[in-house]
Amino acid sequence: MLERIENVNEQVIKKMFLLYAESMADMEGKFKNRDEMEASYAAFLKEFIENPKQMVFVETVEKQWVCGLRAVESEPGKWFFEAVETRPGQRNRGYGKKLIRHVTEFLKGTGAKKIDCIIGKSNLS
Repeated sequence: MLERIENVNEQVIKKMFLLYAESMADMEGKFKNRDEMEASYAAFLKEFIENPKQMVFVETVEKQWVCGLRAVESEPGKWFFEAVETRPGQRNRGYGKKLIRHVTEFLKGTGAKKIDCIIGKSNLS
């Protein structure tokens, strides 16, 4: 099921860190500690979703976030998906495809005319 992230709180940050565990691990060395990293990410995410041309979506299965993405409207009606990621234990089950399909349907309902996304071949299921 599709869920749009519209508020940032401690629970959302914890869930995002689980969802984006691999990406977060790659960035850990750039911060003094985990607390600083979480605070920085929380500020980024809050600022990101406050912009009406930017949205964050997750696909849920049994109330668990299994994959997510950020959607950015670069010009009226033209959207780009970035940070598309599926939790390692949930891969190769079609959840990423579902997420992209659900977000595409949602954005078309808001008047989107074009949606772009680059996904590496190794990440296609």
